[in-house]
Amino acid sequence: DHRMTSSHDQTGRSARLRWVPIADMRVDPVAQRQLKQPRVDYLAANFDLESIGYPTLNQRADGHWYIIDGQHRVAALRQIGWGDQQIQCQTYVGLSVADEAATFLRLNNNLRVSAFSKFVVAVTSGDPVSCDIDRVVRAQGLVIANTGVEGGIRAVSALAKVYDRGGAEALARTL
Repeated sequence: DHRMTSSHDQTGRSARLRWVPIADMRVDPVAQRQLKQPRVDYLAANFDLESIGYPTLNQRADGHWYIIDGQHRVAALRQIGWGDQQIQCQTYVGLSVADEAATFLRLNNNLRVSAFSKFVVAVTSGDPVSCDIDRVVRAQGLVIANTGVEGGIRAVSALAKVYDRGGAEALARTL
């Protein structure tokens, strides 16, 4: 059974964290979404080992490891030349293809982080571009706000596009 079980004081999982050779990982096209090479290229170009998390795998009866979740991350690792390495993964043993698909859906049943929330967190983290956009907005007597505050701007994606095309001066002129 691949469901979580619990008792009074501890929670158990049937998935186990273990090191798996990248070369041993396979993708079943029936149980996985189609690989998007631009996503792989982006992950490879912006590689950060700490942000890849733990791919989720299942060891089938044939002994091979099939990727349930993380095929883009694993493809990016191969693309940067790590195909001969091992990485830590959440692993199951003996799930059916249907169970793999259900696990994928469960793992990917989350809310997307809004552009506004990402922007606010980026400012908090000190991201230079986001902080500069925030500075330009404030210098114009405006504020980035997700509510109907007077002088508030919530269209952070539009601000970022103007900034990307012309820098701080273009954003200031536009505002």
